[in-house]
Amino acid sequence: MASPLQIVLNPENFEEAREAGGGGGRKDFFANRDREFVAHKAALMGQIDTISGVLAAQSQGPIGYVKVILKREAWAKSHRPVGTLFRSDRAPVVGGGDLGVMIVEGSPSGLAQIKAEIAKAETQTRIRFDETKGKEVPYPSPQKSETGAIERIELYGPSDKRRFSVEEAVTWLSNPMTGSGYEVELFDVLPPRPEWDRLDASHRRLVESFITGFNALGYSMSVERLPNWRHRLPVLAVRLDQAGDGAVLRLTGPTTKERRELALFDPNIQRHARLLEFLDHHPLVRRIELPGVVMRSAPPPEQSRIRPANANLPVRDTRRTHPRLGIIDGGISPALADWVIDAGMFWPMRIWTSPTARSSAASRWQEPASMAMKPAPNPMGPNWSISPSFQINRKPEPSHPTMRAASLNSSMNWIPQSRMHALAMACACST
Repeated sequence: MASPLQIVLNPENFEEAREAGGGGGRKDFFANRDREFVAHKAALMGQIDTISGVLAAQSQGPIGYVKVILKREAWAKSHRPVGTLFRSDRAPVVGGGDLGVMIVEGSPSGLAQIKAEIAKAETQTRIRFDETKGKEVPYPSPQKSETGAIERIELYGPSDKRRFSVEEAVTWLSNPMTGSGYEVELFDVLPPRPEWDRLDASHRRLVESFITGFNALGYSMSVERLPNWRHRLPVLAVRLDQAGDGAVLRLTGPTTKERRELALFDPNIQRHARLLEFLDHHPLVRRIELPGVVMRSAPPPEQSRIRPANANLPVRDTRRTHPRLGIIDGGISPALADWVIDAGMFWPMRIWTSPTARSSAASRWQEPASMAMKPAPNPMGPNWSISPSFQINRKPEPSHPTMRAASLNSSMNWIPQSRMHALAMACACST
């Protein structure tokens, strides 16, 4: 009976160090532009001071959300300024906006630490000899690299949250098919009231100000969390009504109790304006959207679809520019001839085959590992021989979804279409 324990005496034969690719190291975005970096550094520190002043003075507490807008050349993940500047213990990243925009949670104390790190960034370009590249290259500190990756820093404000006017909102919500409620996405989850003691003073003040803000408006409304979460962030449905019983809040989860009877929608523009002003300026709100309208689709026709006899193809306008596509396939239908700039019927190709590939299987497709596609002359030595010219017939076979091609022994074989694409690509690269 074999032992269940085995001793491996040559583990090195089963281990292979993974090559860590990507990253590219730290980049100096202001290499040899020292004066520009001095001005850029001062501008960022001034922007942080302005944001810190706003956060310290706001009634909802010192917590706010900040947009860190990156330079176009710093959009790569390895260039994000999260290793030294916007660390998770100072200003954690809570989301993203447009391309190259990070959204972080900020406070005056955390922003002060970030400002101190920016101040440490050297103002002169550091140069170091790179043995791999064989030349001198910029070698910035982490502070300078991350500072240079930032275009500017802004406070997340009302213009980032809402894209519609009060009048547009009232007109849209007056349609009963919309549900008549705003969809409000938050930056963070609202904990149940018994768990508020677990929050620090700043975050508790942020949550309390959000909940008491609805009651302070004095309007009749329903505020409840929708059961569907997007991007793991809570979404609330806020609806002004005419029930006359104040604000009814269900913020910590979808209610399991019977909901109250839906009251009539309140179309008062002044009340909507005050509600939107409150949501626009509260830091916890990320986005305010109008709901969509769900409509029943038209029933399918009883008669099944029939293939049309004629197809209406677009006519090419030579006065306009269009994207250019390179298609390596079985060819283009003559119906699209007006759109074709150039085309070739086949590419001649030579395939170098190893001695192991020249056998009875030579008429079949050889895997890339068993053959190397090389142009003449023969670089492989005397033990390798050249096969006959290999031509790819670009005319598709109508009765089969693959392409027909001449094999190495001139007989006809079926080659899968995916491999034909790879072979055609190799032909294109070798010509």
